[in-house]
Amino acid sequence: MEEIMSNRETLTPEKFRTALAGGRCNFKGVVVEGDLDLSHTSVEDDLYLNGTSVEGDLYLNGTSVKDDLYLNGASVKGNLNLNGASVKGNLELRGISVKGDLELRGISVKGDLYLSRASVEGEVFVGNNLAFALACFLKFGKGINVDYRALATLSVQIPQLQQMK
Repeated sequence: MEEIMSNRETLTPEKFRTALAGGRCNFKGVVVEGDLDLSHTSVEDDLYLNGTSVEGDLYLNGTSVKDDLYLNGASVKGNLNLNGASVKGNLELRGISVKGDLELRGISVKGDLYLSRASVEGEVFVGNNLAFALACFLKFGKGINVDYRALATLSVQIPQLQQMK
């Protein structure tokens, strides 16, 4: 049998971070070997991760993107952490596949958030934003985690929830 070779670019996490620090913003279709930690990184443009495959966890917590963040069709074999990320434009997660958890606590998106065809095998953590939690529940139908403070606030308004503490 003839072996089919992929022409996708493969980068180590270190080479990925070096390329990003050097001004590269388009990583469409790149394969990253292992965990990719971009925590607290500032990107002064759009960041294109469409079709990117991360073989471990992807950490974008605290990351700031000046324009849009594209993760359409990306694949994350572990967890995707966007806690505290700031996106000044749109956050596009269309068709993303996350094998672990999706963490969205404290995220700020000035534009629109797109989740169509997104797949999360683990749980989704949304912080204390109840409207966002409801939207995620309607999208994923399971495993939506809301911070206790939000439920405590809601229990003041809905007495039946006080019995659940």
